[in-house]
Amino acid sequence: WTTTWADRGTAKAVRPFTNGEVAVLLWTDDTSKATALVKLTSSGATAWGPLEFGATHGEGTELAVTADQSALFMTGHNDCDPSTASSGLCGKLSKIAAADGSLSWTQTYSSCGVPNECGYVHIKNECWGVLPMADGGAVLSCGTGIEDCTGMSGQMLTDCQGGTVPLAADTRAGATPHLAGVWQSLVIRTDAAGTLLWQRVDKWREDGEPALGEAGWEDGSSASEYVAQCADGGLIFINDEAGGVGVLKTSAPPSPPPPP
Repeated sequence: WTTTWADRGTAKAVRPFTNGEVAVLLWTDDTSKATALVKLTSSGATAWGPLEFGATHGEGTELAVTADQSALFMTGHNDCDPSTASSGLCGKLSKIAAADGSLSWTQTYSSCGVPNECGYVHIKNECWGVLPMADGGAVLSCGTGIEDCTGMSGQMLTDCQGGTVPLAADTRAGATPHLAGVWQSLVIRTDAAGTLLWQRVDKWREDGEPALGEAGWEDGSSASEYVAQCADGGLIFINDEAGGVGVLKTSAPPSPPPPP
């Protein structure tokens, strides 16, 4: 069978349920209905949808069925505060009930923390991959960085337009300035309610190269886009690198302590 939606530009993701049903993430350039979900039966009939999620979630980039098959995780990015475009760009995770497509919650994530602790809103966060975990939580693979000079002023704008001076867009103590157009890998782990458990930021470098911010250190791009779990329980991320494709591997998290 074939199912089509004449008012949608593309289907970004199609994810199956164990009963043969499928969830589809739809996208169009029309911002009034940019991100939508639909669930189809095993014969291609519409079970529900398309339902619009752009107003709260923003751009949907990836879709996954939760481990218990009861819901969908959708990741992507939107204004950190959807009521204002001047709040910066944050990663998003939404949980949608599989039975009827109702939105359970949408959570917001940023390398600057939520609410923003960087001092500026020039650091953007874009999430591209999502992996449901056995405990009901999720892992997001994202990128974080200064995309361009939009919204800057004064000396920061001058330095950004010059393209050679690292920008102190993160004003927190110990933060390392970065060039515009240079991204880093942002990995996020949540619990079943979407609450942040931990996150980390990484950038690939050659063995022996100076560490971040040290003399001779060179800024370079890394952005995490796909994530999978390995047989040993660790996580593996496929990264978009300035010079090609990279792989980031993490160890398995420690087992939770026994109950009291």
